[in-house]
Amino acid sequence: MAGAGLGLFLVLGACLVVYVHKKGEAAKPKWLTYTNSDLGLRLEYPNNFEERVISEESKEAGVVWEIKREEPPALFSFRLEDSLGALKVTGGTIFEALVATVNRRYPERFPGYKKENYAELVLANEKAAQFDFTYTGADGQTRVRQRFVIVVKDDVAYYLSCQSPEKDFFKSEKDFDKIINSFEFL
Repeated sequence: MAGAGLGLFLVLGACLVVYVHKKGEAAKPKWLTYTNSDLGLRLEYPNNFEERVISEESKEAGVVWEIKREEPPALFSFRLEDSLGALKVTGGTIFEALVATVNRRYPERFPGYKKENYAELVLANEKAAQFDFTYTGADGQTRVRQRFVIVVKDDVAYYLSCQSPEKDFFKSEKDFDKIINSFEFL
């Protein structure tokens, strides 16, 4: 009788382990692929983000694609700027000119701007710059944290922007990093 009880206990334990594993797997988002053949690029994003319609104002600013998640709150956008060859006249590369522009203009552009981190990296086999900074949101109260990545290929700049309320940023940071690191040219 004790053997039957032990067997039943082991079977129930195994069922519990399988249930917990399946429940955990169901909670993980599936990853989708955004491809833009016209621009020759691709990146991946979690399915718990929803694609947004790009406003005319955003289109004029070069925004090509934007996704948003309600919980935890997060926004990712991708934009580009082309025909930047003239920036080479400044004496350096387009990449160096754009990094200098961010360092000079962002403190003026974002209220309460504070640079948290800067790193240079390689993304999609190209040199890239990653800026992490915080600023005061449009409501005048919320601190926003933004991760902003610049990649330059030929005379085109590609900007990847991830943002969230500062208190929630670290809940989305792994997703942001995975989206950024999936960026590739076709």
